[in-house]
Amino acid sequence: MLVTRNRSERFGIASAALGIGSSLIGTIYRGAQLISDGIKIISKKEKFILGELVERATQSEGGNTSTYLGLPFMKAASFHIFTGEKWLREALSYGEHNNDDPSSYDPEARKLFAPIAQFLGTEMVINRNGPTVKEERLSLIASLTSKKALTAAIEASDHLISNWSTKKSINEQISFCSIQAIGKAVFGCHDIPESVTPLLNKAEHDVFNRDQVSDTDFNDRIKKLKEISDPYTERHGETILSSPNYIRCLYEKQKEKEKQEEEKGNKPKKPVELKDINPLFGLLVEGNITSIVTGAVLKIASSPEIQSKLKHELKSLREEDLSVEGYEKLKKLKYLHNIYLECLRYFSPSPPIARYASKHGKIGDIAISPRSYIFILLRPMMFDPKHWLEPEKFLPERHETTKNKLGQYPFVPFSTYPRICPASLGFIEAHFKMVIAKLFMNKELILTSHQEIETIPVITKEPRLHQKYHGVLKEISESPNAPLTPSYKNQKVKRPKVKNSLTLNQSGQNTNCQTSGEEVKTKKLLYG
Repeated sequence: MLVTRNRSERFGIASAALGIGSSLIGTIYRGAQLISDGIKIISKKEKFILGELVERATQSEGGNTSTYLGLPFMKAASFHIFTGEKWLREALSYGEHNNDDPSSYDPEARKLFAPIAQFLGTEMVINRNGPTVKEERLSLIASLTSKKALTAAIEASDHLISNWSTKKSINEQISFCSIQAIGKAVFGCHDIPESVTPLLNKAEHDVFNRDQVSDTDFNDRIKKLKEISDPYTERHGETILSSPNYIRCLYEKQKEKEKQEEEKGNKPKKPVELKDINPLFGLLVEGNITSIVTGAVLKIASSPEIQSKLKHELKSLREEDLSVEGYEKLKKLKYLHNIYLECLRYFSPSPPIARYASKHGKIGDIAISPRSYIFILLRPMMFDPKHWLEPEKFLPERHETTKNKLGQYPFVPFSTYPRICPASLGFIEAHFKMVIAKLFMNKELILTSHQEIETIPVITKEPRLHQKYHGVLKEISESPNAPLTPSYKNQKVKRPKVKNSLTLNQSGQNTNCQTSGEEVKTKKLLYG
């Protein structure tokens, strides 16, 4: 008995010692990792935060990870990454005004969207976070109806087709089509000059990379767009204010605020004018819709099988079905809907969603300290092999059998409640389906520059196509053997030169270089 007890005691002591040793090793490892993370945060900045740290989150069981710069009792800044279902809604709604929990409100939660307000010259709903946001979102949603989308998309796509040019890139032409449609439906802007298109495209890139764009270049972009926007507003101001739209809503709010200040005895130096709202600047939001539609056009044009299936389905339509009244029939086309869903997944256009914490808070069971940066990445969810079969492939057919429903994890290209993208409530779908149907119902698009479409990295803060594509749009009745003269030869993909590019791996090497086959495939998918 005594021998047995001694052995038992010795075993217990050994087990305790082993446990203490393992805990100590774990603590040392965690401490070493935090020191390493701190060095990388300082030296590599966003390349580490939106690169290696995101990859760490995607590989974790809960789809999230955290680290900080500083000491446990004195954190200079904390970083929290979310790429999975756990705490997704809590992370997306962090700091939002909530009548049921007033203490969770953080007025600085959206301060990381400051570059957008800086570019626009005024705050829009994306910058706001407070009790008045709900009312403003409702006014925006009222401008984002399917009916408004269809009316504007019909006009814009007719203009696109009648003015199709092999000299202009497909990207640029689809972008202008989206600008026209959004401008008319949401902002009450008609006859928008095409010259705004390249400026808005460059401005979006500047906003994505504000910390890497000089003040001189940023302000120069604003100045050039202002030179177009102000004269346009002078000519079309009455039209903009004659119908309910988001620009009119912003203008009326500014006038109301001005009146309240005057009643307090604070007379403004200059009365608010419509041009101070910069109506054309708000068209910066066209990037997300353009990305999805352009991706669809290119995938359809580069795949004879997809284009053939789509055309076969479109044969069930009549010309009069491509109207506001005939939309219900267009909306029910199954293969077109599958293409729409797959474009939302494959070309999911949302950049990392950012939140800032200025005070103590919680996301689920994760403690959030002041000076915390919170990033929610949606694209990795759309490429998670645990939820999608062969996610790196563009397969519209997958949506015939998948259990993943739009708007539910992991299929959340528009974010999720409470601040889901207002355009996702019917506007984008109506615009997408009308433009695609108009473009391919009686016509064929043949690419003349690139037969293969570039792959957008899964982990990126700028989920956009950077290569410019060209093509010939011809009537189907034309001879299929008619010779085509490419307007441009194949070109290499040229991505904007940006410091700390996320297309490099954590060692600073180009992930396109040849290493092991599976590693190259994985890193190419993640980082490009």
